[in-house]
Amino acid sequence: MTLIKELNLRTCHKKVLKRTLFWGMFEAIIENQLSPTRCRKRGKMIIEIINTYDPVMGKFQVERESMELTCADMVSIFGISCGNQSVSLKYGCKEVKLVARREISESMLTSTSLKQLLKKYMGSDEKDDVEDVARLLCVYLFHTFSSRLEQWLN
Repeated sequence: MTLIKELNLRTCHKKVLKRTLFWGMFEAIIENQLSPTRCRKRGKMIIEIINTYDPVMGKFQVERESMELTCADMVSIFGISCGNQSVSLKYGCKEVKLVARREISESMLTSTSLKQLLKKYMGSDEKDDVEDVARLLCVYLFHTFSSRLEQWLN
């Protein structure tokens, strides 16, 4: 929440974020509809979110509704093209357009490095920069969830 508030997202960034599955969460933060005390990172909450995923349907079941991740969502969120080839999970893989385009060479992305990348591209109106801000925010979101989940599991 703090990072999103610090970034002062412009209309161009919000327009791209609206195309992601996470717009509802981003919008709630931007519009001050979330209480920071209710959004503290808790391992139990993350586990509950993960447990809503139905692998047979390929969707998250949220209050009797489904949230589907489509190929278009993967392209929009991560810049990953869907097809018959497996995506390499190796960090820094040049198959991920964002990594190649930004020449990201860190051995591991951290909260600090993600924040630096976000701030670097925030002021630009270039299409790739605006879209990469949205992608990086989604990566930051996953990074935050995964690091908290890892802490909780250990």
